[in-house]
Amino acid sequence: MSAFTAAIFATKPRTNDIEHSLNAYALLFEGERPVWEIHIEGKVFQSISSPEDILEEGVMQLNKHCQLSNQAIDLMHSGIHFTLLTWPGVYMPNKDAQIAKWQKEGVIIAERVELVVRKEEEKKLREMKGFVDTLNGLVDSSFKTIEM
Repeated sequence: MSAFTAAIFATKPRTNDIEHSLNAYALLFEGERPVWEIHIEGKVFQSISSPEDILEEGVMQLNKHCQLSNQAIDLMHSGIHFTLLTWPGVYMPNKDAQIAKWQKEGVIIAERVELVVRKEEEKKLREMKGFVDTLNGLVDSSFKTIEM
């Protein structure tokens, strides 16, 4: 099975409303067929998804398995927060429209897109940041000299 390309986290806010408790999560593995792997209470369930309804089926499978584990999740009234994590270019048709529809219906769902940076790119970015910081330091010291 290939690496996962998306994840959905089902969390519930704690009493301070800042921290969340993880109830369950689903990982999307794409290959010949998209497969959602649902993780809940130490158990793992797999569900093959239709390529055209990947997001909807992922959330519904997550919801279904939470209900089977007596953590009933009514998408709109449970207080459960869903977070969809994807990488750029993930194939998920109608993702934006589905998220907007759920949000309009009162479902608490957010989307985050993560960039994956390879080690070589990270090293180059650090070197560039160091160079920019050095230039900024020189410019700042020049302005201090002029102001005096």
